[in-house]
Amino acid sequence: EDRPIGNNIFYQGATAANQGIVAAFQQVTGKKITVPPHHDVTGAIGAALLAMRERDWAQSRFKGFDLADRQYSITSFECKGCPNNCEIRQVQIAGEKPLFYGSRCEKYEVDQTRKTVDLPDLVKEREDWLYGSEPPPEGKRGAIGIPRTMFFQELMPFFRTFFEELGFTVVYSQKTNKTVIRQGLEALAAEPCYPVKVAHGYILDLLKAGVKRVFLPSIINLAHPHPEVQAGVVCPMVQSLPYTVETAIDLSQYGAELVTGVLYFGSGERQLRKGLRQVARKLGASLFKFDRAYMRAQGAQQAYYNRLKERGKEILASLGPDERLMVLIGRPYNALDPGMNLNLHRKLRQLGMLALPMDFLPVDTVDDLDEIKPMYWRFGQKILGVAELIRKDPRLYGIYITNFGCGPDSFIQHFFKDRMRGKPYLEIEIDEHSSD
Repeated sequence: EDRPIGNNIFYQGATAANQGIVAAFQQVTGKKITVPPHHDVTGAIGAALLAMRERDWAQSRFKGFDLADRQYSITSFECKGCPNNCEIRQVQIAGEKPLFYGSRCEKYEVDQTRKTVDLPDLVKEREDWLYGSEPPPEGKRGAIGIPRTMFFQELMPFFRTFFEELGFTVVYSQKTNKTVIRQGLEALAAEPCYPVKVAHGYILDLLKAGVKRVFLPSIINLAHPHPEVQAGVVCPMVQSLPYTVETAIDLSQYGAELVTGVLYFGSGERQLRKGLRQVARKLGASLFKFDRAYMRAQGAQQAYYNRLKERGKEILASLGPDERLMVLIGRPYNALDPGMNLNLHRKLRQLGMLALPMDFLPVDTVDDLDEIKPMYWRFGQKILGVAELIRKDPRLYGIYITNFGCGPDSFIQHFFKDRMRGKPYLEIEIDEHSSD
């Protein structure tokens, strides 16, 4: 756009530390660029000044604008309570109880936050239904590993039931934690999106645990229940993951194999059964048991979907007209995984705000299909569906969780914003550098 550029150009933000960018702006504009000494926190300073001017409260938990003149110390230690190994920072202000921050759970939180525990943790409920609250039973055909990644974060009831009925012991990778994330990052030479990086960590976790068969299919599409909407496609990075994993991880080093196959969940039952039969054949499973395994897997997946919808109805029915809740929006493997969303739902609970996974809502039953019909991506269809539900319900607000380098979201975000028709929402972009 043709916008005027003034003579006094002030460059703030963390990127101003890059002298190359500053020089590039100077060359393009032909004018001097001024970078202030505290360019990375000018926004924070401005917010503090505005808060000081607008202060109209008599008492709050805010520590005061004189904090810089008070005696305090900051120390840190590493918590060994789980594989996350969080670095906990302790702030000790003279004459007051210490404050803690940096944990991904409530272990070190102060008493003020504990009053919110009566709110349900709906992400945990979802996770229990997805994976089962009890360990998978042992089968006679040995173990098959399933990483807690990608489409499994929605379709695990199907695959768990399918393999158990064929006689296998289903073994899950660990839940997302810093160890899994780190080993995934270290395995890669390229820079894909964050979920793909972490997916390699889950697979390595299974291999290091001694699992000799890891199941990772190439899922191409997923069905939409409305007859007027075509099946939506799964991200190509996810589709191709079985083929790219072996370029980064040497499975022969572990004496293991990757069990894969091309599966179409959105192209009719005949096509899906064909792909699953090929998987069963590769594993040497009895095709005599295949039909029962397939039907029970479909039943388990539908029961899971029904459970989510019924719980969603309960939550909305219990919500008063003046109450609010936040809907977590995104893909199940980034928005609804506690390790991938930085435990955002628990942080909201500490603020007294309920967080609702988007798939608790009937996202595929919205009235306006004009923008959903041409949507190529399956999760994009769901995201646009939930946008309409949030826009029409004054009790609902959205938090859209995305990742750096997500190609589909680079388009879907614009359609989502348009569909919200001006209703505010929060967008959070996360990768391995994100700060809790």
